[in-house]
Amino acid sequence: MSTQNGTGNIFDRAVIISVGLTRLGTRRKVASGAVEIETDKSMIHVSKDILESQELQDVEKLDGEIRRYIQLKCLPSPLKSGCYMLPIPLVEIVDRRLEEFFAQRTTLVEIFLTAYPAKVEDAQRRLGPKLFNPMDYPPLERVRAAFGASSQYLTFSVPGNLESISRSIFARETEKAYARLAVVEDEITQVLRLTLKDLVDHMVSRLAAGEGGKPKIFKNSLVANMTEFLDTFRARNLTNDEELDVLVEQAKGILNGVNPQALRDNTSIRTYVQTEMAKIKGALDTMVMNKPTRQISFEDADAA
Repeated sequence: MSTQNGTGNIFDRAVIISVGLTRLGTRRKVASGAVEIETDKSMIHVSKDILESQELQDVEKLDGEIRRYIQLKCLPSPLKSGCYMLPIPLVEIVDRRLEEFFAQRTTLVEIFLTAYPAKVEDAQRRLGPKLFNPMDYPPLERVRAAFGASSQYLTFSVPGNLESISRSIFARETEKAYARLAVVEDEITQVLRLTLKDLVDHMVSRLAAGEGGKPKIFKNSLVANMTEFLDTFRARNLTNDEELDVLVEQAKGILNGVNPQALRDNTSIRTYVQTEMAKIKGALDTMVMNKPTRQISFEDADAA
């Protein structure tokens, strides 16, 4: 399927990947009758944490790392939330990294499951007889089943056999598909422009002189995040955004051979990078349209 706005078929350059993460939910509603307060109970909505576990927090932290990794490598897709456009040059890299993430996640889940019985006992002690509900704590095997991590490659097209059933329906659905792809192409362009703008804005800000002319403190990620974007841009530029490509090449030239320590130690390098990046910032300010963009998001982050 080719889009109608002249950018060609983005599926020649990317595939759709669905990534799902689920885990045990630890928040429950509290019955209004359990709230001892002189007011209309219908106006009170209270919840409780049924479990406190560093082991579970470790799983949640890893889920955050997985989300950030997907955001760095993928782009919006025409399918539901939880599905992403993955550039073909990055497929093997992302697939291998996700397998590593999922293996690490399995290990962390098993550590949590080992600690689970003791955590339930601790919750019973801390919540007390009035708020502790045994039904909030399913058996170990059900808890295990609440955790999931999976990826799947999908296709986006109008079923071909639909044309043999009804040409009018096939034509209508084809037009819908073209419209959805056009929207996604616009989102991809905006996501890449906004991402580079955020990175450049942050770099310009951190490299500017602070109070009294003293250099500001910054993390190594200031350069690492920018380099990651620049290195993967060519593969992720599914809509052939030539304007942004020009700025990306300029940024590469500015940062060529520059590392975080050089920016800290060498005032002239720091000033040069800050000044040149400020020029790119000015160009991006005029390029980025002030319109909402659907953010890449994950579904089913928690499961009861």
